[in-house]
Amino acid sequence: MIRLRTNKLKLSADAQTWLVQTQAIVNDPRFDRALLQSKWKNRDRKVFAEIKRQLLKASKAKRRCWYCEANEQSVVDHIAPKSKFPTLTFHLDNFVLACDQCNTHHKQDQFAVFLKKDSPKVTILKSGSRPNLPPNVEFAFIHAHKDDPFQYLKLNLQRGVFAIHSEIQEDPRAVAKVKQTLRILGLNKRPVLVKDRCDAMQSFISRLQLYAAIEATSSAAELIELIPIPDDSITEANFLKSRKNALKNAKRAILSAGHITVLHEMSRQAPQIPSLQRFKPLIKKLLA
Repeated sequence: MIRLRTNKLKLSADAQTWLVQTQAIVNDPRFDRALLQSKWKNRDRKVFAEIKRQLLKASKAKRRCWYCEANEQSVVDHIAPKSKFPTLTFHLDNFVLACDQCNTHHKQDQFAVFLKKDSPKVTILKSGSRPNLPPNVEFAFIHAHKDDPFQYLKLNLQRGVFAIHSEIQEDPRAVAKVKQTLRILGLNKRPVLVKDRCDAMQSFISRLQLYAAIEATSSAAELIELIPIPDDSITEANFLKSRKNALKNAKRAILSAGHITVLHEMSRQAPQIPSLQRFKPLIKKLLA
């Protein structure tokens, strides 16, 4: 889970107007809530194609589900479920790109909130429930647009599981937010995800080593030996351009790999793991 770069979200004026006008229809007291799902299914496809493009641009986990970071993103999900928060149905900052597995089989329309200000007590909103919630209720769930997951979570690189970050241990509301996020999404309970996170570090190391080796080449012959698919079109005359393209492809391979959080944690935890220290500057450059 990587915080979305919300400064990258720039919808056209037409798309913004459509969202505002459509949300106003839903907010009208005369609107039949039973029609909400139909309203969502019949949304403007052109507007949501633009929204998907913008969310993709704002995500560092290229084309991966924001929740699990493993599967390819396939749907626009509501962070706060529209069934429980209809007034957020067409709000850009309530959208995130997710996979069918997380959206349909895990998160569904589960959620959790803090009903009382400054209280750590959580109210769990079960799937299928339609609660009457007070306005401006606070979410007990890590929010893609508003929260930095790295302030709440720390990934154990050896075990592949998330833990509560030590810096928030004394904040009971923050701790509750982490627990509810992990519970709702099942991030530590899905064996495939845990195993993939454990394997991801070595995969990233291999990809980083390849990137560094390509960057260090000084001739066409050296470059040809490194790239995965030999390319006879690489010559000394076009070496610099070819190396630039090879680096671009190597960077894409790194950033499009699953579990981008592992890469961030490799950088964060490098001071405590000697074998990762040499990769920290490169990771920082690639994630900039």
